[in-house]
Amino acid sequence: MVSPALLYVDLLSLASALGAFRLGVADLEPLAGLPTQPAGLLSPYRRGIALAARLDDAIVEGLLPAHNPHPGQPTADYAHLYADANRRLDEMAGYLVRFLQGRGFQAEAIPASQTLAGQAGALSHKAIARQAGLGWIGRHLLLIVPGAGPRVRLATVLTDCLLPAGEPMAGDCGRCRACLAACPVGALHFVAYRDYPERAAALDVERCAAYLEGFRRSPAVGQAVCGLCLAVCPGGREK
Repeated sequence: MVSPALLYVDLLSLASALGAFRLGVADLEPLAGLPTQPAGLLSPYRRGIALAARLDDAIVEGLLPAHNPHPGQPTADYAHLYADANRRLDEMAGYLVRFLQGRGFQAEAIPASQTLAGQAGALSHKAIARQAGLGWIGRHLLLIVPGAGPRVRLATVLTDCLLPAGEPMAGDCGRCRACLAACPVGALHFVAYRDYPERAAALDVERCAAYLEGFRRSPAVGQAVCGLCLAVCPGGREK
């Protein structure tokens, strides 16, 4: 059997060829208490592979009030970009699953955008990606990735292959409150935090979800997206 270290190199090459912006591997042991649907989703696995797709800067910048004829509302271009990034990530994850299964390992893909109950998916892609060392969690509860900021979409592949794992990355937003000021419905709240903000304190989930639901029902958008907190984040302009 090929060593996990060599498989990791092959996975990096495969992900790059498929168009991934970043790939990282998380040790799942520190995430044993992570809520999942169904419960125990992580139990057969030892590693989580985090995949990131980069969002187009020009389209993200189009969400800003200076460029958007309807400030506070997602553009049709952004809704398409969001859906296309999710589709590409799901395809990439599928390739990685087949790659690992073909070498005798268990592997399972978790879709990039999946809601199973309320606003929760099968697991937190951000938690996996943070543990893998792809980035750190900002005040807006988004993953901030060096070279992209929060302008990424994420997917996860779970596996029992003991691939070399990364380490969580340190970072914080300092005094920046740009996302709080930009939120059209005031759903983001300032909280002091270390490592990452407590979700219940930092985000009014119901207010945010209600706002996004309106766009999901809109024929012009068709996705539960906003993106303004992502667009205003200075992390997205640091290359």
